[in-house]
Amino acid sequence: MKYIFLPLCFALIACDQDKGITQYNSNPEVSITSHQDGDALPIGETIVFRASASDPNHTSEQLIGTWYAGGTAICSDVVPEVSGDIYCEYVLSQGDTRISVEVKDPRNAAGSDFLDIEPYLSNTDPTCSIIEPITGQIYPEGTLSLLGQVADAEELPQLLSTLWSLNGSVLTSGNPDSSGLVVFETTDLTPGDHMLTLDVTDSGGLTCTAETSFSINGIPSIPSIVIAPDPAYTGDDLVAIASSIDPNGDVITYGYQWYKDGASTSYVQETVPSTETSVGDVWRVDVTASDDWGSSEIGSAEITIQNTVPVVDSVSISPTTVYTDTLLTSNVAFSDLDGDVVSGAYTWNVDGTPVTHSGDSLDGALFFHKGQTVSLTVIPSDGIDGGSAMTSNTVTVLNSPPGAPVIEMYAEEICSTDLTCDVVADGDDVDGDVLTYTVEWTLDGSSVTTGLQTTTWPNDTVPVSMIEEGQVWECTATPDDGEDIGTASVETLTVSCVEPGICNSMIPSYTPHVTITTTSSMMDEKWIDTVNTLGYTYNTVSQSALDSTSFYSTTDVLIVSGGTDSYSSTQISNVQGFIEQGGSVYFQSEYQCTYTSNVGVQTIVNAHGGGLTYGGTVSGTLSPTEISECMQEDLNGNTIPPLSYFWYGCASSSSSSGYEGILHYQNQDLGFAYCSNNSGYGMIISTSDQDWVRNPSNYAQANTMREQIILRLASAPISCP
Repeated sequence: MKYIFLPLCFALIACDQDKGITQYNSNPEVSITSHQDGDALPIGETIVFRASASDPNHTSEQLIGTWYAGGTAICSDVVPEVSGDIYCEYVLSQGDTRISVEVKDPRNAAGSDFLDIEPYLSNTDPTCSIIEPITGQIYPEGTLSLLGQVADAEELPQLLSTLWSLNGSVLTSGNPDSSGLVVFETTDLTPGDHMLTLDVTDSGGLTCTAETSFSINGIPSIPSIVIAPDPAYTGDDLVAIASSIDPNGDVITYGYQWYKDGASTSYVQETVPSTETSVGDVWRVDVTASDDWGSSEIGSAEITIQNTVPVVDSVSISPTTVYTDTLLTSNVAFSDLDGDVVSGAYTWNVDGTPVTHSGDSLDGALFFHKGQTVSLTVIPSDGIDGGSAMTSNTVTVLNSPPGAPVIEMYAEEICSTDLTCDVVADGDDVDGDVLTYTVEWTLDGSSVTTGLQTTTWPNDTVPVSMIEEGQVWECTATPDDGEDIGTASVETLTVSCVEPGICNSMIPSYTPHVTITTTSSMMDEKWIDTVNTLGYTYNTVSQSALDSTSFYSTTDVLIVSGGTDSYSSTQISNVQGFIEQGGSVYFQSEYQCTYTSNVGVQTIVNAHGGGLTYGGTVSGTLSPTEISECMQEDLNGNTIPPLSYFWYGCASSSSSSGYEGILHYQNQDLGFAYCSNNSGYGMIISTSDQDWVRNPSNYAQANTMREQIILRLASAPISCP
């Protein structure tokens, strides 16, 4: 240790008679105590240097120290501790050979000390790390590169010794390259988990060890595949169910490619929707199994789409209210997922026993009667396979109430003989039951229950002694088949003791033949009843018979019975030609004035100079509809009551003398008769609602009205307006 003595600067303070004694400041004393000259100290390590400082004039806290390495300050403004120790921590560098310290007091007086040292480099452990493989990483089978990085503070990298070990077994040894990289490739790694170690040793025997764990992946096995369902039909989704084994237990994902009849499709997932399949298709799926590192070879399966059996979705028979004369119809819904045309085998069962009829409808008139039960069984077929049978609802055949009878009020000579309510003909009873009748009378609207006599049915006769001029008698005959009361018929007679009159002698001198067109609304049946009542001959034809004139030669009166049917211009022209040949026509029209029936009637009348116009639809239930002019009396001179049912109508008018309104509602004509002024032409009559013809509430007067129409047509031209 060297000491440096600095000259003391004495401050001389002059003394005179007014001044004190002059004071002198001493330099601080400092000595390095932590080390000796010539100490060898390691480079790069932190060294703590200590010195002891004191000052006779000042306390340690008033001193300030500075440490130097060579000429460079390394610890500045250091205040000594109370003990006088002053410290400096410093990391030595290669050129640091002298350490010194200087301590100053508040008056800037200084003391110092220095130390010469021998710096040296110390040997440290080498460093090492494994770059590849990465810890926790999974690698595919095959070649794997091992890569490490090593270094040593005191030695060149290529002078270090390295050793690779796998799972405790040495793989290889060697030296790094000049950059410290250690590289080795291996192909001997089996699938599974592995521990890799890199050991590094320097020339001083110091070592470094780096470790990493990793896994070698094994690819999944070739997948086995099942296509479900099997067998598969058009309505089935196709699902590929694949299974494979991964040797590492990794999660396996599957890749799919579907082929239809050998051609690749866009479906690359496990399912093909049923909308894409059809009977006869051959579907194949190729599947690969993959983990995160590789894929297996392809596994395949295929399936052929089978025919789907057709199905009866629903079967019922209607109507559900059934009588002996009902035509039962089947309501069957089939389905076939393959889109095949489906037919059905129909078996009708009456009282549980199949009948010899296989159509889709069953006529009660031929196959069942009241009290029996009827059902239908249907088996579907697509021409390849038959489906399961389904049986309909069961209906029970009910008793058919008898229809309204044909009655007339008969007296050989009114006011001189008894008046009888005579059942001229039974109403329809499709069950063939024996009918009895109850006859009830009213006189001027009041019920009569006494004084009556029996001719055929109880109380069916009013004795002449109860009959007087001007009375209005009404008889009601109600049928009974023993189970149900049927529809009653009503007949009214106004007593006139004078000779009855008729409409222009509307009794033809011959027996006319009537041709009646049929219609789905069954109006023709009521006209047939009327013709039978009058004792005339008739035949029925379809509407298409009007397409030609062949009916002219056999027809005196033509009844065109359907108001809502559609008529062609040819048919209208042929009807017009029939009138011009002298024939007469009842042409049913309807409430919509634009129906082809209405337009056809207007065409015929106006072609014959009638000037017929329509005033539009008259809406509602038009009751009462009055019968007027020549039509209002029957053959016995009795006034025909108004029609109580006339549902909507088409108003008509004409100023022609050949025009006569015959049905009225509130001063509007709903029916008319027309004759041309050409004496060789026949008559046309039309009414604008067909429902009055058959409605039960109109029955008596409707039957009489129909008689009047046929009589008047058959008597033309004598009966023309």
